[in-house]
Amino acid sequence: MANKEIEQPQNQKPSTSTNTTPITQPNNGINLDDVESGYTIFLRKRWWFVLILALVSVGLGFISPPYGIALFIIVIASSRYFYENDLFHAFADTNHFNYQKKGQLVGQTGLIFNIGHGIKFKDIVSGVYQDHPLLLFIYDYTIGYGKGSHSYHRAVISINFGKSLPAFTLRRHRILQILDEEGESLRSKGFTEKVNLEGDFNKHFQVFIRPNTQDDVLSVLTPDIMEMLIGLDKYEVEATDNGDLNVYSSSYITKKQGLIDVFNVIKALSPKIGNFVSRQKAISNATQRDNA
Repeated sequence: MANKEIEQPQNQKPSTSTNTTPITQPNNGINLDDVESGYTIFLRKRWWFVLILALVSVGLGFISPPYGIALFIIVIASSRYFYENDLFHAFADTNHFNYQKKGQLVGQTGLIFNIGHGIKFKDIVSGVYQDHPLLLFIYDYTIGYGKGSHSYHRAVISINFGKSLPAFTLRRHRILQILDEEGESLRSKGFTEKVNLEGDFNKHFQVFIRPNTQDDVLSVLTPDIMEMLIGLDKYEVEATDNGDLNVYSSSYITKKQGLIDVFNVIKALSPKIGNFVSRQKAISNATQRDNA
């Protein structure tokens, strides 16, 4: 069944400007200031390590210059690898969250968790954001088999709001568009309509929704949110019936800026979701009073 396209209401058009508010570090109880922001800073704070390595390399260089140079390059490259693979651990330690190098996560409701094979969860961080359960992890999976297969390595942040959300999935445009397996997952979950947004946003993203939910979805994906996401178009966003707000990166997050980006998406969407939940609660209370 093909996805049905529906037009966006006139009063919900995003700005056509690509100028976005400068990204700053989010707060709301999340500490990113003390997470080491780059490899240069990582080494600067460990100057003693660099000094010892330089002295050993120089000493070895007197015996054999090629070996001295090779040692310095190998050790620096190795330390960079460990830094880039330790970012989530450093984030967890800074915020006093739990961290697991590997593990299993059950009950994930996002569409990407229903496709592919060779599934692995890595660098799992669990904590709390604004009193809501938070998960941050790396998700590896493979679609297809043999020469036609492709492996994905995506960072995922998931916040559970404990209430049913206006379900939508926001996907980046791809060269081959939606993969067959992912497209089937969209349809099987009822996302049979695509909101035809105007302006620059429609050039960057596709928004899939369920029938008759456009008004609720656009109460969360407001024009200011759309404009911000244009500047962060390497990320995808999904809201689920189970209360999960998921942000997916297109690949690993190995630098602090990636964490800043995903938390700014969460920070911007959280008030919109809070307003939606409050409206739904008010409607439910009014209905109960009318039926009393």
